[in-house]
Amino acid sequence: MDKPQNHEAAYRALRGLEALRWIPLGGYPGADNPWLLKCQLCDWTGPRYWSHLRGRKGAPPTPYRHPGCTGRKAV
Repeated sequence: MDKPQNHEAAYRALRGLEALRWIPLGGYPGADNPWLLKCQLCDWTGPRYWSHLRGRKGAPPTPYRHPGCTGRKAV
């Protein structure tokens, strides 16, 4: 549903992805839905959930990114 709070949530999610070095490959699906993302650290592409990436209850986001992330781009 197109509501102002949905626009705000999408904006926060996009800013968060930028800070965490993820590239969205589609529009914001909502926090608890899979979102196709590309890792800027190693070029992995796959579904992630924003609710799992953002950190919870004041805790920072987890350093775990996805299986096999090396933290560097493949050459």
